[in-house]
Amino acid sequence: MELRYTVSKSSSDVLQTENSYFAYYFSPGGLLPIPKQTIFIIDISGSMAGTKLMQTKSGIIAILRSLPIDDKFNIVTFANNAYKWKPDFVFASKKQITSASRFINMLHPHGGTNIKEALIVAAKSFKDVQRIYRSIVFLTDGVPSVGSTDSARITTSVTNICRDRIAIFCIGIGNELDESLLRNLARNNRGRYSQIEASDKASDEMRTFFQDNIKPILCDVNIISDQEVVVNSTLTRSNFLAYMDGQEILVAGMISDRLKQPFLNVTISGEGKDGKKIFLVKNRLNLVDMKRTKRNIDDNGVLERLWAFTKIKDLSHQLRTRRSAYEKSISASRMLQLSHKYGFLTPVTTLSLPLSGKSDDGGDFIISNIQLPTARGR
Repeated sequence: MELRYTVSKSSSDVLQTENSYFAYYFSPGGLLPIPKQTIFIIDISGSMAGTKLMQTKSGIIAILRSLPIDDKFNIVTFANNAYKWKPDFVFASKKQITSASRFINMLHPHGGTNIKEALIVAAKSFKDVQRIYRSIVFLTDGVPSVGSTDSARITTSVTNICRDRIAIFCIGIGNELDESLLRNLARNNRGRYSQIEASDKASDEMRTFFQDNIKPILCDVNIISDQEVVVNSTLTRSNFLAYMDGQEILVAGMISDRLKQPFLNVTISGEGKDGKKIFLVKNRLNLVDMKRTKRNIDDNGVLERLWAFTKIKDLSHQLRTRRSAYEKSISASRMLQLSHKYGFLTPVTTLSLPLSGKSDDGGDFIISNIQLPTARGR
């Protein structure tokens, strides 16, 4: 289960401390949205015929009409092969949106499903431009049937090109699709996945998914904590592709035993609409409370478990995206240690369930000891 929430517009930042652990939440207000570069990938294979393609056309056109004029976009269509609508990105002007809408309305379904080619054509279209959030919105109803059909290899190839620079948001239409592929593409590339039914409401759901998930306020966000106060090796991820409006960024870690000052200084930097933004935050630490609760450090507190859970998520992302077998083994080993200590089920652990019951004469017996492996591709 995944819990999602939206923070208050007035939220800024919050520091929590407990048992020498800290959690810092960053959610600035009053910032303007930054421009986006978005490529929309549209599946026009034969299986998209009828309601699926009709609703996709309507949904994408509605999204295009909602784009700010300083956004840039392009379209990639694919069946047996992938093709760009334009050689390069264009601004979301009224003229270009009208032209794109005309192009989309002329699409017709045919052929197979060359997913890998479509994603690689899109991913290779981006250039490193500051103050722009780069994303791919990928819509499909099926499974790879042309070109490379190995889902794991497709995910690896595309992730290696994106390299945490490009987010991928996947929308699966209907029930006959490779959900694992779409979920992993989104998870590995800082995006989201949603499955929608092939109904007359599909276009509205597409538009809502885009508006709810792709609203960047800052990009290339870095959070630096005072190294004289925190244990650097314990910090969770502090570099983020973007900060989205209504969300918050969490950094957690341990506070040093050699603490000499009652403050934790945090520097947050990111690219905003009007240039680089830098936030300097000075947080007072409650040293008396920390010393008192430190006596019970063997009892895992809420913040310690929050830190461990966040650290495991970071390591899981590294395990999926690192190219080096050595780096993957380091991430897996650390995940295993944390999952055993804190009791979290991860892609490198199994859950053992002893099943017991009562015999006919009332005696106790154990039926079996079942190992439930986690799905490594999920």
